[in-house]
Parts: sequence; C-alpha cells; structure tokens
Amino acid sequence: MTLATWFLMRVMQDLEKRKVRHPVCLYLDEMQLILGRANSRAAQRFERWITGIGKYGVAVHVAYQGFSQLSEPLQDVLENNATHKFFSGRLGDKDAKIAQKIIGSTEVEVEDVRHTKGYGGHGSYSVGTRTVLRPRRSIDEIKKLPRSRWHLQTATDGNLLDPMVVEALPVPEPASANPPAPNEPVGSRPGGAAR
Repeated sequence: MTLATWFLMRVMQDLEKRKVRHPVCLYLDEMQLILGRANSRAAQRFERWITGIGKYGVAVHVAYQGFSQLSEPLQDVLENNATHKFFSGRLGDKDAKIAQKIIGSTEVEVEDVRHTKGYGGHGSYSVGTRTVLRPRRSIDEIKKLPRSRWHLQTATDGNLLDPMVVEALPVPEPASANPPAPNEPVGSRPGGAAR
C-alpha cells in the first residue's frame, strides 16, 4: 500500500465519522496511482465507500489518465455513481470505446427502403421506419477532440443529458514582473507602453 492509498483510506474513515455534515469536496487526482490494478483491496473498499458517501455530504472528484488503468469493478462503480463525467480527446481505442459506452446511446428513428421479392412484382420495394439505438458520440468524435476541449456528460434528476463539448478557458497572462511605481502615471514608460 502506498502512502497516498493509506492517506485516502484514512480520509474515508474520517469523513464517515463526522458529526457535523457540512458539504465537503474530495479531489482525487491521478486515481490510477492510488487505486490502480495493483491496489485491489483498497479499490474494493473504495468501491463500497463511494456508493454510499453522498449521504455524508461528500462530493468526490476523480481524475485518471485512462479507464484501462483501473479495475473493471472500479470502472463500473465510477460509471454508475458519477453525476458529471468529463472525457478528454486523444483517447486510445480501448478507452474511447469505454467512453462511448458511458456517454450512452439514444433512440433514433430511421427510414428503411426494402426490396420486396415475390410481393408486388420484380423490383418492387417498401418504405418503413424503425427505431434504432445510436451512440451519442462516435469513436472518431471522442478520439479526435482537440486539446483543451472535453466531452461533458451530465445528469439531471437521474436522467442523462445529451453530452456537450466544453472548452477550457485560456490561461491568463502572468502578473507583470515590473509593475509601475505607485506615483508613476500610466503610459509614462519608455516606448509609450501603457500598463
């Protein structure tokens, strides 16, 4: 067991024992290092814990590099208990297929044209509609999403909403290393540079 895994187990115990249950957020970054395939006992305990922790006023935020780095039972628990799911682009084939499964499918009505042999003569056809399940996002849409963009899957009242693409805001400019003096008028620097 790593130090990070031990620390997580301790935090889990402490959160369950709280007497005053103000909302708390627990952020677990690089989850695959804490509860990856090598830490199966800790992962099993976490699986049981996360399914009931909401009643303690705890929101858990989990980030990891790829689904395949987590055990399948842990993947299932995270999939079934997460309200909001973010997927970055540039996933490998296996992870893109898992993301597609998590994003889900939607029913679409399609029109079929069927050639009918034996009914109505040679070359006749019939037109009909039927409902089929289609993935909400194709594998290519998931894999080829540019950097700084994410697929966001949310739920409201237990119902999955259609996934949307969200974009990260640009990183703000760093604070100036040479701020103007308190009495220096703005724009009085050489070259007329305004601050």
